Amino acid sequence: MDIRSNNKKCNKEEIQATKDFENCEKWPALSPQTSMDKSEELLEKLSQRNSKMSRLESIPDQISNLASTLKTVSTDMEQLYKEMKGLREENNSPRVKNQLLENKISSLEFDINYLEQYGRRQNLEIQGIPMSDNENNAETESKVLTVLKKIDENISQHKMILTLLTDWVNPKQTRPRHYC
Repeated sequence: MDIRSNNKKCNKEEIQATKDFENCEKWPALSPQTSMDKSEELLEKLSQRNSKMSRLESIPDQISNLASTLKTVSTDMEQLYKEMKGLREENNSPRVKNQLLENKISSLEFDINYLEQYGRRQNLEIQGIPMSDNENNAETESKVLTVLKKIDENISQHKMILTLLTDWVNPKQTRPRHYC
């Protein structure tokens, strides 16, 4: 049978297949066992291809699942960002209050220092009054009053509010104490 004599147009593959089929007498004869082995081999290859095809067919579903997961993660990230922004604003409020309190503490410390200095404005420090062993507060006031009367005779005991020893008392000390 000649393909060219047929009225329909054939492509090269059809022509080749027809020529191969016409030449089938030239094919080697296969034993039934070989034919069976070849068939099983072809079936195994077809099975493997079907398995690969089914895996390829599941790819669009997997892509769809990944897209929905990505959308969920994106939504969660946006929500977490909004929460973080809110927490950041909440965190700034105590910081501002803390700064105001620190400024107020600093101002109060300054005021306390000023008031302490103002309270000391009338204090008088006397240095060089000799000390004696086991001296009590009355003896100390008497010594201070004696020194002050040498400076101003009008000073009396009732004008002295308090007599303080400002040096650390060391019984073995030979240098004079300081009084305020």
